[in-house]
Amino acid sequence: MRLAISGFQNLRRMRRLIPALCVVLSVTTIAACFLFLPNELVKYSESLLFSLVFASNVYFTSETTGYFSADTDLYPLLHTWSLAVEEQYYLLWPIILAFEFLAGGVLSISFINLSRVDKASMSALSIVGLGLVIIPAYVLNDSSLFPGINAVFPCVGTCLVILTGQYEEGLVFKLFSSRLFVWLGSISYSLYLWHWPIFSYLTYARIELSTAGYCVVIFCMFLISFLTFKYVEKPYRRRSGRQFL
Repeated sequence: MRLAISGFQNLRRMRRLIPALCVVLSVTTIAACFLFLPNELVKYSESLLFSLVFASNVYFTSETTGYFSADTDLYPLLHTWSLAVEEQYYLLWPIILAFEFLAGGVLSISFINLSRVDKASMSALSIVGLGLVIIPAYVLNDSSLFPGINAVFPCVGTCLVILTGQYEEGLVFKLFSSRLFVWLGSISYSLYLWHWPIFSYLTYARIELSTAGYCVVIFCMFLISFLTFKYVEKPYRRRSGRQFL
């Protein structure tokens, strides 16, 4: 029963993820045909094939020195690395469920109960958590060790935000529950899909943007992401699994 439920949940995830992914990959491929040289187009085609089967992390591991290395700016599909890792986890999850009792025991030991923490402390913890996520984005640079010890800070920060948020307390929870952040969350997947190819192609074309130029690009990126969410993600999400297949 649990395996069946997990398989159904995976189908629902695929129904949400694949249509938008296919749209972005199609547009990115058309752009690659016009921009890339023949040898670059061959490399792109290889990354595309691996991206389609959620194995781009395997491909890029052999092609680059690392996800955050300086030589990755010109790979339009590099961001599918993290999507591939995520989907590999979910596809393997039904098998892992066989060990659910062992995993449940570990989780029960590590679970942190914050139900008795007062509101002021909950807010403070949530702010600290958000700070641990945001500050590294501005402090770390290309020479910083990441992933590594520096990856601990955003991970711990994310855990604090999640832990405090499950009790619907704290300033960060109220912030993330606002209509603006809920809307941003709804288009976040499409935004994730579009942002890297756009900036990758701008880098490849050696287009230097002014502050106003960046604002225009970001506005267009949000607009495209919203349209993808509204006209691709939502319609396919509402369809039945049989229609999708």
